[in-house]
Amino acid sequence: MHYALLDIPQLGHDLAIAQALNANHISLYRGPEDPQMAEMAPMLFWYEPGGAFAEWLDQHWGEARGISLITTASPEEIRKHLRRFLRIKTDDGRQLYFRFYDPRVLRVFLPTCDASQLLEFFGPVDQFYVEDLDHQQTLYFAHKDGQLLTDERRMAR
Repeated sequence: MHYALLDIPQLGHDLAIAQALNANHISLYRGPEDPQMAEMAPMLFWYEPGGAFAEWLDQHWGEARGISLITTASPEEIRKHLRRFLRIKTDDGRQLYFRFYDPRVLRVFLPTCDASQLLEFFGPVDQFYVEDLDHQQTLYFAHKDGQLLTDERRMAR
């Protein structure tokens, strides 16, 4: 299944368009949220390629609006997995929000991971893909036995 994990502040008013195009979405945050946090919560959408929502994503690719991923996991399973990474603990014990759903963060973070970190972060995810720094290529990330595999492909426009 294809998923898009979108960064709500980056979407702005386009959030309503995304939700209208695709009713299959859920916040990564759980339960009644602080209204300010709800505005910051990443939103998980699941979709089939080729539909109106996928076309809308393609039109806005390169705008640092979120990341995409492919997995056989159910929406609830992938939500549960990804929620684990919303907050991380630093070496000195501080809790920080981790914006891994920002393509500018994920494309820098994944190459720094060791084998055990890759296995933990990927979990049930087969592949992550994000825009590159120049918004001209799509970067695909997968792993095999804890080794990061990357591929770059020119974006179709």
